[in-house]
Amino acid sequence: MRSIFRLIAVAGIVISVCGGCSGSKKALQEIPPTILTLAPGKAHITRIALLLTHTPDTAVGRQLGELYLNTLAHTMRNQADNLWLETPQDPEMAKFFERLIHPASNASVSFELAAESRLAGYQGWATARIENIRAVDERTGIFWFRKMNHFISFDLNLAVYDAFTGAKLVDSVTESTVKLTSDEYDAFKAEQWEGLESLHETVADLAVKQGKKAAKAIDEQPWRAAVVKVQGDRVFLSAGSRLGLKVGDRLAVLEARRIIQGQNGEKFIVPGYEVGQIEIVDVAEKVSEGKVRGGGEGTQIQAGDMAVAIN
Repeated sequence: MRSIFRLIAVAGIVISVCGGCSGSKKALQEIPPTILTLAPGKAHITRIALLLTHTPDTAVGRQLGELYLNTLAHTMRNQADNLWLETPQDPEMAKFFERLIHPASNASVSFELAAESRLAGYQGWATARIENIRAVDERTGIFWFRKMNHFISFDLNLAVYDAFTGAKLVDSVTESTVKLTSDEYDAFKAEQWEGLESLHETVADLAVKQGKKAAKAIDEQPWRAAVVKVQGDRVFLSAGSRLGLKVGDRLAVLEARRIIQGQNGEKFIVPGYEVGQIEIVDVAEKVSEGKVRGGGEGTQIQAGDMAVAIN
């Protein structure tokens, strides 16, 4: 009997839930899309800046930093879809990123940099750091068989930031210790980069792993452009043909004016609901113009909002 009553109860729940399905679906359809419900555009190009912000001030440290940066850049370019990656070697990279090399202590730096970078056509930036590089000696074995072993320890840090929210997408800290031969140890002490093959190989391998992780995180983000100006039904964006926009592209515009503050003082933008759709009618190299779809002026769209590709 108990099993029969249980079946009747379950059937009643199913009927009541199904009875509300049509109403629930209708209510959901009336809610404007958010950034989580819009499919990312894959045909557009993501622009990211990559900088080495710290490395030990030694001959080996500087060479190590160059290897780390170049390997990260090569890996991210090869692994990510439609990625335009800039490093300080590229003359087009915005000069304002240089402040990251000597970062200020206040927590609003990332938030302020996010605003500058998205208005300049970037979707984000990445910082690489090499810290705590040091030689470590350790004896192993017993009695008169004890042998001195030499190691180099260091930390590789890679962070990737989103320009449209100010949030950190990747925060990878890799601690590593490399065993050196006697010749490599002598080369390290003498600041001779050419004799440190074990160190070269280890740093390159770790940079490849971090670069793949960064590329995956970048690919998972929807493509966006910032609204820089609104005039009636005309909406101007901080992206143009260099980032893959073309006449006829449709974009949804999401409200991006709500700011929250974390417990450590960091500020972030919380993307809101869709406030309109635009169709691109004119494209230059770095900027474009869209027209509000459906007629009327883009009164709900404001400068600072974000446009997300939907076709």
